[in-house]
Amino acid sequence: MPVVDGVASGINTTELIDAIVQASAGSKRALENQLVNLNGQKSGVAAFKTRLQSVVDSIKSMDGTDEFPEYDIKLSSDNYFSATVDSSASPGTFDVEISALAKAESWATDGVSDKDASGAVSEGTYSVTVAGTATNVTIDSTNSSLAGVAGALNGLSGVTAYVLDTGAASNKYKLMVSSDSTGASNTLDLSDISDLSFTKTVTASDAAFTVNGISVLSTTNTVEDPIPGIDLTLTAVTTSAVNAVVSRDSTEMANKMSNFVDKFNDVMNFYNTSTGWDPSEGTKGTLTGDSIVRSIVSRMGMMVSTEYDLGGKVTSLAELGVSTTRDGTLSFNSSDFGDSLGDYYSDVVELVTSDSGPLGKLRDQLEDVYLDSFDGTLKSRTDSLEDSIEDLEDQISDFEKRLSSYASRLRDQFTNMEVVLGELNSTQSFLSQLFQTNSG
Repeated sequence: MPVVDGVASGINTTELIDAIVQASAGSKRALENQLVNLNGQKSGVAAFKTRLQSVVDSIKSMDGTDEFPEYDIKLSSDNYFSATVDSSASPGTFDVEISALAKAESWATDGVSDKDASGAVSEGTYSVTVAGTATNVTIDSTNSSLAGVAGALNGLSGVTAYVLDTGAASNKYKLMVSSDSTGASNTLDLSDISDLSFTKTVTASDAAFTVNGISVLSTTNTVEDPIPGIDLTLTAVTTSAVNAVVSRDSTEMANKMSNFVDKFNDVMNFYNTSTGWDPSEGTKGTLTGDSIVRSIVSRMGMMVSTEYDLGGKVTSLAELGVSTTRDGTLSFNSSDFGDSLGDYYSDVVELVTSDSGPLGKLRDQLEDVYLDSFDGTLKSRTDSLEDSIEDLEDQISDFEKRLSSYASRLRDQFTNMEVVLGELNSTQSFLSQLFQTNSG
């Protein structure tokens, strides 16, 4: 039916219909407000979960005896080797003397004038031995040049070959062949390639050094755990003993504990902000009234303030300088932590790393109960919010369809009214003219 907006009545029926529909949409607006709140809660729960995971990660960075204890190593000279230390080390002083570096064997041929000239080696099959293992290499018309032989040898495991341009006035090209691995056992035997005259330029050898007078051999210059918990990378022969001092790195251990406190406080600060309520402004945080989140925060606070008897003299985080403040956040005193570490080192390590300690218990509670991706408490909470959101979206969609249908009915009714009024106006005009004609 065509729209005849106020043609007969003079009424702006479109505005009137819109006003009526808007007046009828109060329930829809209430549903939309609920939807905004639910989406806010869902976002708040997601942000809360992210912060809880950061707490778990901070605990995992120190929840084992191979992770929390930290050590530092200082060398009297950096000119001969570098050293890295891990948590399996022990404090101590070590004298290191290096008498030889590990070397890879290398051979060179006599020079030739043309590296690409065929026939440098006769065609055939040759045996090359690398670290005691013989492998055949085939030379034919396609690779009998010096460069071709280099390519063929490069195809063997454990060997690197190339043509060196020495820059000499004549016969400047030499074939260089070396083992990929250092160590006395990684020798090369190229004697079967008799067409080329090879000269050994570097002899395969092991690294040789002493630690506090005890001799050590290594096939490589990177030596793992010659001293428990310490790796050495040898770079030069020493002229005198290099002193290596290993000590506990209390600063780094304090940093790990401080990081945990920061992540824990991020959870508490987020919770305090997200549950705030201002009655004068009528505003509230996205997680206000969320009993599940409130329960988790309460449980976390209790777990970090409880005492744990693990058989040692240190039974609580408070003894490590970690104390709870009035708003639920933690404070950390690194000086108190250092004192406990110095007085009761093994007990501190046990409290921090044990699965039965405050951090181990908190980690397991967060991971297994709250953050589990299948049946964790917060997964269930998120699923519930998503179900409610989907239900509200369906209700709003249905409401919008009803409002659209209502607007269509009103349009039809007002259009019919305009048509009837138009017909009445026409009849009135006809009758008026008729009466005037008859009266005349």
